[in-house]
Amino acid sequence: MEGQINKNPSIIVKDLISSEHYRFKNGLKPLLDGISFQINEGDKIGISAFTKDELVCLIEIIGNMRSYYKGFVKLSTLGTKAKKRSIVEQIFYLDSPDMLYQDMNLLEHLMYVKHILYESDDAAFEDGIMQKETLDFIKRIQADDLVSTKIKNMRESTKLIVSMMIALMTSSEKVIINATNYSFSYKEADLIKKLFECYPDKTVVLATFDTKLIRLVDDRIIYISEGKISLDSYVEEVFKNFEDVTCSLASSDNKKLVEIVRSISGKRELAYYLDGESIYIKKVEPKDFVNPLFFSECAKQGVNLERICFNKGRIQSAFEQMEGVKIK
Repeated sequence: MEGQINKNPSIIVKDLISSEHYRFKNGLKPLLDGISFQINEGDKIGISAFTKDELVCLIEIIGNMRSYYKGFVKLSTLGTKAKKRSIVEQIFYLDSPDMLYQDMNLLEHLMYVKHILYESDDAAFEDGIMQKETLDFIKRIQADDLVSTKIKNMRESTKLIVSMMIALMTSSEKVIINATNYSFSYKEADLIKKLFECYPDKTVVLATFDTKLIRLVDDRIIYISEGKISLDSYVEEVFKNFEDVTCSLASSDNKKLVEIVRSISGKRELAYYLDGESIYIKKVEPKDFVNPLFFSECAKQGVNLERICFNKGRIQSAFEQMEGVKIK
């Protein structure tokens, strides 16, 4: 992976090949096929994928819940063995709210967990200090409306957020969250954002298909498609560059292709940019230039079209269609 190298990376994945395979046109292929990336201390990373199988496989490997076939994965001071897992104390893996006590409300549950975590620190329990600190924390993340709500009366996605609070409260340096079965409201996503901001030194890896959550919460997005990393970039850059993109194209001569699109669409001012072998054109309607004249003009000028994809400005499609972007 291109990009800056931190002297103290939190997680390193290099040339990872999964043990699991899927059936492809010409036989079986690994679900994850030669994946490499690095996550630095304190990073908040969102990982998404074209299929759930790919995403769950990767997040379980990162969470030390699943073995792999080949490659190198560093989750602690030592690399983990591919075919034999051992406990990694610095990691808190979370994929459900099953550990919660359903008859407790939020305040009770957080205080209960704190009692367990800090049972040897008598000063922490004096004069209601713990209750005040817990209430201050709940107010800080703007979860006031949940203070007296019993866990069993919360939405499943909210229960998972409570589990995230507990995971971040522990001494675990890395919190790995498998949220592939959950969709979050904007209010919940904002709550998670404020929660993560309370723990700037924690490394958090969040696997989700909820793109609004990635946009609000994470610093960086890694997107997996057909066993490979098709996108690895800062979230801010992804949304800035791709949210209003109409189409991506690749051809034998992209500069000449721009002139053809400009001519056929009738737009003198065409917003576009080149990135590697791809060209991204913003805010131009496909019907304005994708017609027989466009294809005949390409053929006439010797421009061979290799790919043409439209996303109509939807960032969800950008994750699937925009390739070749690497973290800077």
